[in-house]
Amino acid sequence: MSTIRKIVATATASVLGAMTLAACGDSTTEAADSLEEMDNITLSIADIDPEGGVYNNALKVFMEEVETASDGKITFEMYSAGSLMPGGEMLQGIGSGTADIGRIISFYFPNELPASNWITELGNVKSDSYPHGLIESAMSGQRIHMMDGPVKDEFESNNLVPIVDYPTAQAYDLLCTKPVNSAADAEGLRVRTGGALHVNEVKAMGMVPVDLPVTEMYEGLQRGIVDCAALNLSGHINYSLWEVAPYYVPTAMSQLNAMPVVINKDTWDSLPPEAQQILRDAGTTSLTSLLDEFVSIYKRFAVEGPADHKIQFQDSSELDAKLLAFQEERVEKAKNSAPSGVDAPALISEIENSNTHWRGVLENEVKLPVADRDPKAIQDSYIEAGDLDLTPLWSDIEEYDFSG
Repeated sequence: MSTIRKIVATATASVLGAMTLAACGDSTTEAADSLEEMDNITLSIADIDPEGGVYNNALKVFMEEVETASDGKITFEMYSAGSLMPGGEMLQGIGSGTADIGRIISFYFPNELPASNWITELGNVKSDSYPHGLIESAMSGQRIHMMDGPVKDEFESNNLVPIVDYPTAQAYDLLCTKPVNSAADAEGLRVRTGGALHVNEVKAMGMVPVDLPVTEMYEGLQRGIVDCAALNLSGHINYSLWEVAPYYVPTAMSQLNAMPVVINKDTWDSLPPEAQQILRDAGTTSLTSLLDEFVSIYKRFAVEGPADHKIQFQDSSELDAKLLAFQEERVEKAKNSAPSGVDAPALISEIENSNTHWRGVLENEVKLPVADRDPKAIQDSYIEAGDLDLTPLWSDIEEYDFSG
């Protein structure tokens, strides 16, 4: 197959970091030959999600799996809601040992992680049908971060080793205070948008991006400061946006496909191969748990949204056409603007091959056909996936070798 730090820590974080390093042992200490010979170890996990957040829940699954599989030899201390460090310090914080493990949002670190950031430009290289696109993008992101190549190499150059890559959702889409059933309806609407990726996509659809903190989205919609919010669907629920913006526009905006959970490389190297494999396996299990929760969230939105919040699914077909033209042009440009050491056509082919494989699994083994893109079909697909037993799919994922 083809291959494709400045920390501003508080005194408390520094002390915790020292405690963590002490718990992990000197990085120069030779690793034990087996799990049985390994001393008990407690690893710290820094997370920016609050308790009960989807990623926080996935990390809890990861911790439980590791503790069980290691017979308690490996345990964890979790620091949620950015209590140990904010997201913008995670790369340096974990690399320096202030925490052992954490989730990196790659676009926070464009200079340190150019290859991982570059693949966000490919966030639409997947099926638009739900949940096919969700599974495809999750699996291709996992493949790219686990295989040998520039993406994995740049994490290791920051003293980090990827364990698992978490997706964001099927796609980013819009929740609006006004009906949007055509490109004309969307023209000039003000959209709360975060990050250059989605700013450019909003512009391509004829709308006006507005920089607004996530904590101000609800009031911004309520007061008419913005007409729409571009976010993933779980965010529409978690930030209660469906209470003030009843028009759901399921545009196929790009998702963020580079949010790997990483471990400090010194900590990783101090573990025997058996313990490393336990961490990897638990990472994949936590990924399937995360995907399962996403599927439940989509069904909840499709059922509770219309019933409790008067959510109306809009026709996004005209916006999708404009968006797809822009995205295809961006992918073509990306092929010529890849960071040094990245074989762009090979990496894109890697992603496309992964997408094709997992789409086939969904269609042939789970018997989940590709749905149309009209509003009723999209709503029905959210519900249908939530009603299916996807256990065979999760088993296939957990048994798949993403590094080979």
